Amino acid sequence: CKPRNLILSWLQSQQVGALAQENTMASSQTQSRPVQLRKLLSACIDCSRAAGKLIRSIREKGALQAKDKDKGGDDGSNGEVDEKDLKDPVTVADLEAQRLIEHALNYAFPGINTVGEEGTLDKPDVLFSPSIDLVKDTLPSVYDAVPPEDITIWIDPVDGTKSFILGKLDVVTCLIGISVRGCATAG
Repeated sequence: CKPRNLILSWLQSQQVGALAQENTMASSQTQSRPVQLRKLLSACIDCSRAAGKLIRSIREKGALQAKDKDKGGDDGSNGEVDEKDLKDPVTVADLEAQRLIEHALNYAFPGINTVGEEGTLDKPDVLFSPSIDLVKDTLPSVYDAVPPEDITIWIDPVDGTKSFILGKLDVVTCLIGISVRGCATAG
C-alpha cells in the first residue's frame, strides 16, 4: 500500500511530516514491546468514546472558545473571531479531546507514533487508561505482534469543527485512524 497524493499533500499543508518524524525518532529511543492490533483498536475505540463524552460535556457547558488557527493571537485578538468568520477553527473541545486520546494511547502503547491535527499538546492533568479488550474478533496473524515504530495513529479529535461550532452535530466525528507501515489499517 502506498500513501496517496491526497494524504501527502495534507501532511505537507499541515506541516505534520516533521512531527511524525520527530515522534518516530523519540519512539526509536524507547525499547517497546510489539503491539497487538486488536488491543490497540480496542484502546482507540475506548478513547473515542471517552473523548466523545468530554466533547459533549464541553459543548453543554457552552465553553467552546472557538478560535481560528490562522489567527494565533499576534493581532491581540487571541485568535477569537465571530463564528461566521471562522476559516480553520479550533475549540477547547478539539484540544482537550486530542490531549486525552494522544496521551492515553502513547501511555498504553509506548513507542507508537501519534499525529494529531492540533499539533503536539502537553500531557493532561489526569491520564485516561483505555480498555484494551473491547474487540473480541480475531485479526489476521500479521497484526498479532507489530513493532510499535511501524504504527502511526492519526487523530482528528473533532472532525467537522466548524459544523460542531454551528451545532450541526450529525456531521461531526471523533476520528482515530491506525496505519501500519504507512498503510491505513483500522480506525
